Amino acid sequence: MNVESKYIIRWGIPGWLIIIYYLLLDHAFSKQKVYYLDNPPPIEVIVALLTAVSFGLIVGYLLHQAYFAMEWIFGRGSQEVSLEIKQVLEGAGLHYGIEKEPERQYFYFEYLWQKSLANIQTSHKMEYLSARYRHLLTKTQELGVLRFSIIICLIITGYFILFENMLLLGICLFIILGILLLFVHKAHRYFTKNTHYFMAYNLRDLLREQKELNKH
Repeated sequence: MNVESKYIIRWGIPGWLIIIYYLLLDHAFSKQKVYYLDNPPPIEVIVALLTAVSFGLIVGYLLHQAYFAMEWIFGRGSQEVSLEIKQVLEGAGLHYGIEKEPERQYFYFEYLWQKSLANIQTSHKMEYLSARYRHLLTKTQELGVLRFSIIICLIITGYFILFENMLLLGICLFIILGILLLFVHKAHRYFTKNTHYFMAYNLRDLLREQKELNKH
């Protein structure tokens, strides 16, 4: 199975962040080190790096799945986007609220969006809208998973504060990670709203265009 490099980086960064953060704290403060880092044999360094890279990919991929589950299956993702798209369409006099459940409503809007893109006559416009939507969606997902990674780093910091006697540094790390988490959360909300309304306003325009074409 071939995996593109962009997916390796996308899945790897959240997992590598957690692993590197833990290993740095463990080497600095833990009484029992995970790795003996003073002049290790080269072969052990290579094996350790390959293991860390592979494990980071697995952790990152699992975090992506957890993000999807928390945001869409157990969260309010589908309800939020359905409401925002519905408001834009109904504000333009376009009524497509045939589904009652927010999740099914979102699936219907997604269907309309994909169908409207496929019906665009100009290939340049279709490619632009598709690429822009994909970019916004990817950034939203990346920031959501990064938020998960920072939360896990906060939990790791709490562990070292409680069991490895690093109260002062732990509090400083908590503050730094907390600020980073706030920034990432704000960026995630920005891209989430941007993605929703990009889809909503363009879907509105595409449906209007299709409606005008059907009149002629």
